[in-house]
Amino acid sequence: MGHALAVLARPPGLNARALWRRFEAWRAENRPAIPLSPFGKFVTLEALGALGRADGVVEEILRCWGRMADAGSDTAWEGFDGRGSLCHGWAGVPIVALMRHVLRLDPRAGGRRRAGPVGGVEWIEAQTAPPAPVPP
Repeated sequence: MGHALAVLARPPGLNARALWRRFEAWRAENRPAIPLSPFGKFVTLEALGALGRADGVVEEILRCWGRMADAGSDTAWEGFDGRGSLCHGWAGVPIVALMRHVLRLDPRAGGRRRAGPVGGVEWIEAQTAPPAPVPP
C-alpha cells in the first residue's frame, strides 16, 4: 500500500511509473505476508487509475472481488479471506474504480460508456442517469 500512497501523493522527483514497475516486479517474486484489506485495495486501484492502467484496475478487481462472486456471495466481505462481516461497505470499491478509471463516467453528469477488451474481459459497460433536479 505504501507504493500506492506514494503514487497518489506524487512527491517532487518521484517517477511514479518506475516505482510501480519495481513494486510489480517485487510482487511477482514475493507474496505479501499480510494481504491488503479491501480498503488497501481501494488505494491500489486509485494508484493504478492515476497511472492510466485500466487493465490493472480490472485485473485487481477480478483477483480480489472476483473470488467473492466465484464463491457465490451476493455481498462484499469485510476481508478477502472471508472473515469478518459478510456485508461490507467496501462492496462499492469496484464500481467506483470501474466508473472513474476504466469507463471515465461522472455519476453527477449521467451517461453511458463501454470499454474493452480491458483487463482480461471482453467488455465492460455502465450507464448512469443524471441526478434529479433539486426542488426550490
